Amino acid sequence: MIGGELLTSWILPFLLIFVMVFAILEKSKLFGDGNSKIDVIISLVVGFLSVSVPYSREVIVELMPWLGVGLAALFVFFVLYSFVVGDKMLEDDWMKYLLVGIVGIFSVVVIFNVTGFWELISAQNYSFLGEGPLTNLFFILILCLVVFWVMKSSGSGSSGSD
Repeated sequence: MIGGELLTSWILPFLLIFVMVFAILEKSKLFGDGNSKIDVIISLVVGFLSVSVPYSREVIVELMPWLGVGLAALFVFFVLYSFVVGDKMLEDDWMKYLLVGIVGIFSVVVIFNVTGFWELISAQNYSFLGEGPLTNLFFILILCLVVFWVMKSSGSGSSGSD
């Protein structure tokens, strides 16, 4: 069925990436407040590029069922937890950190599984700052920390400058 493949392999991944990138750009105000046109253009480019590369499109299509499983598991957890706690669902900070940790670990495991990173790690040697996947993972983690730090500092700096 050509229509179903077009929808699930091209249109829905494009829409997902477009909406996520646009939402991140709008929320972070990376290009300034009121620059929605720039955010739309960048989101369109990233969306089109992500579906035009076959590997990235396949990864997105493979991740979506896992997203459904993860969201269903969280929903069941929240329903059962709300029966016990009631209205005081997320008042405890430890519960928020626990949920973020569980979602983070689940996401990393699923991404490593879908992309085949587990097999790559097990097949490589474990040299630090040499060639191999651990070096790439190390630099990706540093990049994520830098992006987080920039996002956090730009959020607190923009409110004080007005």
